[in-house]
Parts: sequence; structure tokens; C-alpha cells
Amino acid sequence: SNGVLATSAGGNVVVNISSASTTGVDATGVAAQTTGAGTVTTNAGVITTTGNNAGGLTITTGSGAVDAGYGSITTSGTGAPALSIASTGTVNLRGAGATLQTNGAGVTAATIGGAGLTGNLGNVTTTGAGAQGAIITSTAPVNLVIGTVSTTGNGVTVNVGANAVILATGAVTATSAGATGTVVNSTGAVTFNGGIQTANGANALRITGGAGPINATIAGAATTGVGTAVNVSGTGPLTFANTGSITTTGATSNGINITSVSTAAVNCGNVSTTGPNSPAVVVS
Repeated sequence: SNGVLATSAGGNVVVNISSASTTGVDATGVAAQTTGAGTVTTNAGVITTTGNNAGGLTITTGSGAVDAGYGSITTSGTGAPALSIASTGTVNLRGAGATLQTNGAGVTAATIGGAGLTGNLGNVTTTGAGAQGAIITSTAPVNLVIGTVSTTGNGVTVNVGANAVILATGAVTATSAGATGTVVNSTGAVTFNGGIQTANGANALRITGGAGPINATIAGAATTGVGTAVNVSGTGPLTFANTGSITTTGATSNGINITSVSTAAVNCGNVSTTGPNSPAVVVS
């Protein structure tokens, strides 16, 4: 059974709990649900679940705002995300210092959808095969901080359409073959400030932009196998700075690849590529 299940038909929901622990299939740690313009606020401590489909903290609303505070969340089981939020309203995260960890195969630690996202997600760790870190989808601007990310599958993916993104991350490391580090998809203005980005046979950092300006700073990047470390595209102006080292080891694996931008101000830092047909920097 669930640790806490709080529901309302359009009213506001507030959950205050110091800790929650559950065992069993479908045994969610904390679930908060409402509809319409009802809001959800959580002030949760540590949450631990063991069992398939036993999510840690699950929040579902209509257009009402979400204000999610939580401590570290750990799940062990397939289909058991640590944090899941589905809303058409604004979402604010208060997870600074917390770690969201999943141990099941193919589980995404944090899946968040809303109309505007702010706050601090916390740190993210996945150990199961092909388990992604965080997937963020928003229909309004995003201003988010994410801590250290260590995943087997893709690290962080942010999809916001034509909206602006301000994203800061710590070190992001994705270990499985084909797993990307950080991916940002936005045709609006993009500001990214990241720690060292690391991937295996894929982009460590990929920003797919549009006419909006892109301003990106990283502390370094590394890709093993075949894959360009930093790949940025857009049709607006770009400012990029690398304050560390960028390395690739595979064939046709550029260090930095920048395409289609209107103007480019690039501070490459240290870039090393050892594979054949792998230029250090390409701006086209």
C-alpha cells in the first residue's frame, strides 16, 4: 500500500511528512493528487520504496501550481521513478541537497512536466541498466538548478519548445553506450552553466536551439567511443566558453561542433581529440 495518498477533487493539497518507507508492488511512497486549479504543496523528508511501480514522490495536478519540497528519495524496482510530476501549471522544486536515486532497470529518476519550472531538483543517480536521470518538459520558461548527475542512461534532457531556458548543473556523467550527458532543446534563449559533462558514444552536451541567443559555459567535457563532446546548433548568436578540458577518443568525434549560428564567440579552452577524422573545433 502507499505510504501517503492525499487526493482532492479540485481543492488544494498539502502534505507534510518527515519520512516514508514502503515495500511492495505499486506501493508509492507519497502520492498527492488534485484536479482543476487545485494546488499541491509537499514538505517531505526521506522517502524509500522497494517494489516494481513503487514511485517515490508522485504529484498530479490540473492547472494548479506545484511547490514540491523533498529530501532524498530512493526507489528499487522497475517502473519506479523517484520523482514524477505531471501538471499544466507552474512547478517549483525544493530539492537542494537531496539525491534522487533509482535502482531499477530502465527507470527515469525524475520526470517533470509543467507550464514553467523553477527551483532546485537536487542530485540524481541511477544504477539500473539504461536508466535515465531527468526528463524536463515545459510549456513555459525554465529556470532550474540540478546538482551532480550520475546515470547509466541519458543524464538530463530539457524540452521547452520556443521558451527560454536557464539551466545550471553540476558534473553530469552518463556511462552506457549511446547515453547523452545534458541535452537542451529550445528555440528560445538558452543559458547553460554546467560542470564537467561526460558521455559514452554520444554528445556530452547537446544544445539544439533556434533564433534565440545561446550562452553556454562548461567546466569541461569528455566522450568515449564515437561521439562529439559538445554539439551546439541554432540560428541566433552564440557565446560559448570551456573553462576545463574537452576530450574525445573515437573516430569522427569532434571536440566542439557548432553549426548554423548567426555569430559565434567561442573560448575553446583545452581540446584534445585522438581519433581519426576528429577535428578539435568546427564552427560552420
